[in-house]
This record gives sequence, C-alpha cells and structure tokens, in this order.
Amino acid sequence: MATMIAYEFPLAIIIVTIAWAIKANIGAVDVFSLTIISQNPVWTLGGILGFIGFILLLLVLVIVTPAQLSKIPFDSPEAETEIAGGLLAEYSGRNLGIFYLTDAVKTVVMASIVVALFFPYNISGFFGLTNTSIPAIAVDFVFYLIKVLLVILFSVTLIRVAIARLKIDQIVGTYWLWITLIGLIGLIFILWIIGH
Repeated sequence: MATMIAYEFPLAIIIVTIAWAIKANIGAVDVFSLTIISQNPVWTLGGILGFIGFILLLLVLVIVTPAQLSKIPFDSPEAETEIAGGLLAEYSGRNLGIFYLTDAVKTVVMASIVVALFFPYNISGFFGLTNTSIPAIAVDFVFYLIKVLLVILFSVTLIRVAIARLKIDQIVGTYWLWITLIGLIGLIFILWIIGH
C-alpha cells in the first residue's frame, strides 16, 4: 500500500501539469481528450523552460511506469521470485495465463499513454500520404507500435536490467523524495514559462 501511494503522487503531478498547460494555452474544455492532446503536443506549449519541464515530467513518467506495472525493481508488493509468494502460489493454467495476458495489456496501455501524452506525432505526412487513406493509417499504426516498443524498452526493460529489486522503504523514499522533487521542478518550470 505504501508503494502505491508513493508513485501515485508523481503521476498526479504529471497529469495535472499537462492538463493545466493545455488548458492555459488553448482554453480547451476537455483537456483529457486524445484529440485535443494529439493536436497540441506538450513540446509546443512553452519556451525553453517549458521544454525542460516537460523533459523532466517525461523522465518522471518513465520511472513511474515500472511501479505502475509492478515490474522489477518496484514489484515489492508481489515479489513473485519469493519461495511462496506471487501469483504462482495460487494460480496455474488458464487463470495464470489470464493474469499474464492482463499484465501484457497493462504494459501496452501504459506505454500508449506515454506515447499519447509526449509523442502524439504521425509519420504518414512525411511520406506524402493523406490521413484518411489505408496506407497512411497502416504507416501511422506501425509508427505507433515502434513508439510503444521504444517506451517499453526504456521504461520497463532497461530499468529492470539496470536496477536490482528495492526494499519497500527504498521505493517509498525514492518516489516521495527524488521523483516527486523532479516532478515538482518540472511543474515549476512549466508554471514559470506559461505564467509569463
């Protein structure tokens, strides 16, 4: 429970900052609409301080993603590598397969949220394709899959390989102190540039 509360605060900082920046710049009513977010990429919402602020928020989101997905090094509540812990002690067969399938879907959804918030660009215009044609949709879908795979590579795989499992007090300290501090610095940069 403590680890869940620890990473929810930096995640809330990211969501509130992006919603506030879009609302302040374009005055949209529905700032959580994917159409509004894709038409107004966050990188265009401020100057150099805004850009640095959004880089910091992207870094925070990349670090929060493994905790949201309960992946190593932030998987202390499940700790499936323990002798009698995790899903393997209670489930097998189809039920265990459903757990693994939902875990995979959750990973793709979280990576898709990162792509939608920070990289909502399409590549079909680069090839001179119209947005409504089937080749343009296919090219943009392949480009989306590449972006999702890159996000999964950086936010799940590389962090999993680079850092060993942390104890619960280390996770809470990391999120409450360092990650929240980085998120607040990004928020202050964005507030500073958009407020002026």
